[in-house]
Amino acid sequence: MQNVRTFRGAGIGSDHMLVIAKIKQEIPIIINKRNNKLKKWNIEALRKDKNKEKYNENTKKIISTKKSPDVNKEWDSIKTTIEASTELLEPTKHEKRRNWFDDECRKAAQEKKQARMKMLEDNTRIEQYKQIQNSTQTKIRNTLRVAQKAK
Repeated sequence: MQNVRTFRGAGIGSDHMLVIAKIKQEIPIIINKRNNKLKKWNIEALRKDKNKEKYNENTKKIISTKKSPDVNKEWDSIKTTIEASTELLEPTKHEKRRNWFDDECRKAAQEKKQARMKMLEDNTRIEQYKQIQNSTQTKIRNTLRVAQKAK
C-alpha cells in the first residue's frame, strides 16, 4: 500500500466516507480483457421453418465433413460450426434503453446537489436540505414507476 486518503461521501444523505488507497499490485492479463463479450444469437429466427431448415443444412454439412479422433478438436469443430451457422441467420435486434431520467429529474438532482453544498457551508440549512432531498427522491421514484408501468 502506497497511500491512503479519505474524501467526503456522495450527496446521498449518509455518513459514509470514500477511502482511496494506492496499491501496487500486478493484475493478471486475463482480467484486463473486457472485450470478450459473448455474442447474442437470435433464437427467435430459428423458430421460423425456413431458417430452421437452413440452419440444419449448414450444421449437417459442416459436421459431416469434419471428423477427428481428438475430443477437444471435435468440440472446437462443433462450436465453430454452430457459430458459423447462426451468423447466417438474422442478426439479433438490440432493444434501446428507455431514458426515464428526464430533464425534470436532472433539475431536481442538481437542486439537491446545490442544497447539499449550501448545507456543508452552513449547518443551519440541514432542514432545508432534507426537504429538498425528500422531494427529489419522490420525483425520481415516481418518474421511474411511470416508466416501468409503460413497459
